[in-house]
This record gives sequence, structure tokens and C-alpha cells, in this order.
Amino acid sequence: MGSIGMIIGRSSEIATAIAAAVEEQGVATHEIARNVAEAARATGVVSDRVVRLSEGAAQVQGQLRELNAASVQVAQQGEALRNELGGVVRQLRSGS
Repeated sequence: MGSIGMIIGRSSEIATAIAAAVEEQGVATHEIARNVAEAARATGVVSDRVVRLSEGAAQVQGQLRELNAASVQVAQQGEALRNELGGVVRQLRSGS
């Protein structure tokens, strides 16, 4: 009888240890799930920011194209003005 009592006592200790391990595993699993959810949320935030940054870059690129076109136009107008003024100066010098 004494050995049966020891076996039952030992079985109880083992069952208690298993229950504690299962509880710890549950806590760890919950923590992992929470961390995965937080990582997913952070990934979504980063993704949104990358999309906005890409849109902003496209907008800036369009504005730079417009600025470049305007700069070319101003340069052409400046060249035309320089030619006109050169003609006026030549006429003034020639006395006509």
C-alpha cells in the first residue's frame, strides 16, 4: 500500500508539473499571438507610409517635369529677346 501511495503522489506531482507547463505554454502562445498581431499592424503602417511616399515622389516628379518645361521656355524666350535686342543694337549702330 505504501508504494501505491508513493506512485499516486508521484503521479500527482507529474500531473501538476504538466498542468503548469501547459499553462506556461498557453501564456507563451498568447504572447506570440500578440506580438504577431502587433507586427502585422506595424507592417500595415509602414506599407501605408511607403504608398504615400511613392505618391508624393510621383507628384514631385511631375512638378519637376513642369519646372523643366518652364525653364526651357524661359531660355527660349531669353534667346529670342537677345536676338531681337541684337538686331535693334545693330540697326542703331548702322544709323538706320
